[in-house]
Amino acid sequence: MGNLDRFLDQQNRSFDITKTATAEFLALDQAAPPTSVFKYFPRERTEFFARPAFRYSQRSALNDPFELTERWERFGSDATKKLFADHLKSTFRSLGSEREIFIEMFRNECLRNGRFLSDQELAAVREKLKTKEGQAELRRVVDDAILAIEAFVEVTFSAASSTSGAFLETFASEFGVFSVSDTAANKQLWGLYASSGAGFCVELDTNHQFFRAPNGRHLIWKVSYTDRLQEGLLSDPMAMFLFKDEQWQFEREWRSLRKLSDCDEATGPNSDIHLRYVPTGLIKTVTFGYAYDERRLASDALALRAYDAAIKIRRASVDRKSREVVSVEIL
Repeated sequence: MGNLDRFLDQQNRSFDITKTATAEFLALDQAAPPTSVFKYFPRERTEFFARPAFRYSQRSALNDPFELTERWERFGSDATKKLFADHLKSTFRSLGSEREIFIEMFRNECLRNGRFLSDQELAAVREKLKTKEGQAELRRVVDDAILAIEAFVEVTFSAASSTSGAFLETFASEFGVFSVSDTAANKQLWGLYASSGAGFCVELDTNHQFFRAPNGRHLIWKVSYTDRLQEGLLSDPMAMFLFKDEQWQFEREWRSLRKLSDCDEATGPNSDIHLRYVPTGLIKTVTFGYAYDERRLASDALALRAYDAAIKIRRASVDRKSREVVSVEIL
C-alpha cells in the first residue's frame, strides 16, 4: 500500500458515518430485542412440524404494497451533505502538509494523461515543494480544491439520487424479510395470519445464533410506524426496511433481513419461495390456535417433539370475559 492509499484509508476510517443518521434511526438500530418474538402461521403450514422452516419474503410476497419503496424526501439532507463536504475539506487541508502524498497524486495524474515522470523529475518536484514558491503553489492547489468541494458534493448527491430508484429495485429483488411480533396474544394477528385461530404461533429465542452476527450483534430490528417521509436516505438508511405506515402498528413487528441467495432452499413452482431451516434450540414453544383441528393436534405436537424434544406445546383459547386470547401448556 502506497502513501496515498494509506492516507485515503486513514481518512475513510476517520469519517464517522453514524453522524449522518437521525436519532430516530439510531434508536431503532440500537434497540435491544425482547427475549422472545412470535411468528404466526396459517393452518396450511402443517409441513412445518416435521421440518421447521421460515420464509424470507421478497417485496412481491409482502402484504403491504408500500413495503421496500422510497420513504425519503431526497437522497441526502443538507446536514448530511455538509458533513461530507466538511470531511473532504479537512482531507484536502491535510494534504498541505503531506508532500509525498501530493507528489504521488501528481505522478498518478501525469500517468492518466499519458506522461511518465522519471525519478529525476520527481526529485525536482520534491525540491520545488521545499521552496516558498512551491509551498505557495501547493496551498493554492489545495485552496482551489476546497472551494470546489461543495459543488462537487452537490453534483455527486444529485447523481446518487437519480440512481437511488435502481438501487432500491436491486435491493428489493435480492433481499427477503422475516417478520415476527413481540406478542403471542394479538387478536388481530391470530385472525389475519393464523387462519382465524385455526393456525399456530411459534415462540422464538432472540438470543439464539439465528438472530446474531458472528460478533454477537443482534440481527433483528424493531419496526417504526409513521406516515411521514424521512428527510434523507443517508440519514435513515434502513427507512425502507424498518418504517411502515401507522395503520400497521397493531402488528408490533420486529424483522430480520437476509439475502435470498443465502437461504437454504428455493422452492415453489417458480422457485421463488425462499426458506431457511430452523436450527434446534431456536423454538421455545408452539401454541396451537383456539380453532385448531383437534384431529391433527396430537400428531402435529408429536412431530414437533421428534424434531426438538425441548419445545413446549401450548393450546390457545378465547377468554370471552376478558376478551383476550390466552394459552396453557399441554405438553
